[in-house]
Amino acid sequence: MIAIDHIALELAKRNLKLWTFPGGTIYPLYDACHRHGVETIVCRSEAGCGYAAIGAAKATGEVQVVATTSGPGATNIVTPCADAYYDSAPVVFLTGQVGSANVIGYSPLRQRGFQETHIKEIVKPIVKYVHQCFAPNSLVKRFIYALDIANELRCGPALIDMPMDVQKGEYTGEFNIEIPPYAVRYSNVSRDNLYPLSNQLSQLELLLASSSRPVILVGAGCRGGIDQLRALVERLGIPTVSSLPAVGFLPTNSPYYFGMVGHTGHPGANLILQRSDLVIALGARLDVRQTGTETDAFVKDKKIVRIDIDKNELDCSRVAVDLAIHARCEDVLDWLLKRNKYDAHTNWRYECETTVDGMWSAKFVQREIAIIMESISEQSPEDCIFVTGVGSHQQHAARHLNLDYPRRQFITSSGHGCMGAGLPMAIGCAISTGRKICLIDGDGSFQMSMNELGTVASRDLDIDIHIINNRCGGIVSQFARLQGYSPQETTWPNPDFNMIADAYGLNLTVHDCEDEGVWPIMEGGRGLDDMTWSEEGSKL
Repeated sequence: MIAIDHIALELAKRNLKLWTFPGGTIYPLYDACHRHGVETIVCRSEAGCGYAAIGAAKATGEVQVVATTSGPGATNIVTPCADAYYDSAPVVFLTGQVGSANVIGYSPLRQRGFQETHIKEIVKPIVKYVHQCFAPNSLVKRFIYALDIANELRCGPALIDMPMDVQKGEYTGEFNIEIPPYAVRYSNVSRDNLYPLSNQLSQLELLLASSSRPVILVGAGCRGGIDQLRALVERLGIPTVSSLPAVGFLPTNSPYYFGMVGHTGHPGANLILQRSDLVIALGARLDVRQTGTETDAFVKDKKIVRIDIDKNELDCSRVAVDLAIHARCEDVLDWLLKRNKYDAHTNWRYECETTVDGMWSAKFVQREIAIIMESISEQSPEDCIFVTGVGSHQQHAARHLNLDYPRRQFITSSGHGCMGAGLPMAIGCAISTGRKICLIDGDGSFQMSMNELGTVASRDLDIDIHIINNRCGGIVSQFARLQGYSPQETTWPNPDFNMIADAYGLNLTVHDCEDEGVWPIMEGGRGLDDMTWSEEGSKL
């Protein structure tokens, strides 16, 4: 049996679909998938199938597989590959390649074969594992390895490059993989034994016991510990805030949740985070969008604890950390739940509630975009996955939607912030879960991938599409104005979105509105307690 048959058999064994856009050098895989009962999902572009796979991976937590052809097919998935890397989505990319004889390798040639690209070197900085295979046995074993490592500990993408002759070569099963050093950097995290961390855990316990104003900042790295997070927060009454991708990990209507923090976060959540005396960051990177540029102001008069599965995040923290714990968030939370030495923080939580009530002014809530988001939230079913594109609409959705993971899940492109990701991610969510999907996209972001309406129509997917039509690149326009630049490049005339949808036999909802901006916002050089509320510069 040839190597590509074993690839298809492995897909079938794991009940995996193949997300793809067709091309010549990947066709042996299609043929094998048909023989072995693997479903192929054809999107309208390589980037589309890459983002559909990311949506499916985020919605299900399961590894997904993407296949594209060589050359432009391979380079077109570089952006989804980067997105999967920065958002820790488990996706394996399979790229077809010209025959082995025409692969340039490390020669000084620019190109030897038609549509040949040295994709291995291009993606090295944005994958957990990459290999270009020149033997059928190597191809099969490395594909299986890629599936495993993509969904192991801190998840992320892997890429296997497959010359056509290798795909069609005979597989004999004789091959021993040597794991490369960069693929094992998370391997010293124990899933079961926290004894080596007993000293750090004791320090965490002391910090928590002595704190009068603790705050939990929950990030995407806490996805595996949501049940434990909720149990701990309810037991101790600790005010909790979140990063953008972790919105909904605690129900947004929970009395313990005070909103998303950072650059476009809830002003009350930012103020609570700044006033705290202990921050416990659970799988949150403490990047500039969360803390602001002024790291000294952020850490002033407080202790910072970081818990993360990725030791690199702890070793290279841009924020000074008092206690770094290299472990899975769920394991540390389990440990804390078994202890009974903590007092509930009722007075501090009441102070936080008062702070938020004071910040969330009637004028701010009644902005037109807030009313639109709240209306979409109310009209959407209780069991619904919300997906957004990237832009001002994304930030407003995170602020105003009623979310409660996994019943009401929120999926977006966070670290890479890629416009155009929304519609294909919604497609991936719909196909992988069978649930109702609500896509909220901006007019600019939607036009980057609206060809994927063809995929929605051909598969009759249950996706409600809402276009926030302010006829500009809203958040970039706001940035330009705040920096004193002209925003003329960010304004444009739009097509009739309803006519475009009608051409595919679909319906969507267009919300025509003015560009109100995202206010308040935290500008560079200012702290969490120094947000700007308007273009005139009024502050908290």
